[in-house]
Amino acid sequence: MTEAGTGMLMQTGAFGLGSTAPDIIDSNANNVTGYNGFVSGAGANSSGYANAYGPMLVMRRISAVAQLQVLNKGIIAARYGSTDGFPDAWAIHYSTANTTRASDGTLKAASPVVQIFHDGSARLNAESEGCTVTRLAPGEYMIEGCIGMNADAAWGGIDGGFDVPKDRNGQPLI
Repeated sequence: MTEAGTGMLMQTGAFGLGSTAPDIIDSNANNVTGYNGFVSGAGANSSGYANAYGPMLVMRRISAVAQLQVLNKGIIAARYGSTDGFPDAWAIHYSTANTTRASDGTLKAASPVVQIFHDGSARLNAESEGCTVTRLAPGEYMIEGCIGMNADAAWGGIDGGFDVPKDRNGQPLI
């Protein structure tokens, strides 16, 4: 594009924006550094993407390159590098899709989360889709359809475990 000047608009398709052409397909996201625009991974044959199937936005300024990709469930990943490569791994950004607020108000990484309420209803996150909760008795619930609870140390120490709800004074509610 050689047109420039005050009052000029970007043409349809410039930098991949608003284009009616098929997505730019590249098998290796590490090679997508020379332009600004949208890229689509080549699926199972892809490498270097945070998700081989997700759309990616490439932003370049001189030799600095940033890539932003939307993953499954709307989770966002980003990385920064140069036209010579990406020294850092993809950074996964926290959102309501991959975190939850614990009863004490702290933000915790979520994997799978089943929030159970006194009436037996439950709220599930993306990773616990398909789980069902049955209230057996007051304070007794059966969770089905979950392969296993996460043993992440962030959820209960070295052995993993459950996050026990606490009141504002830090006392267990169970």
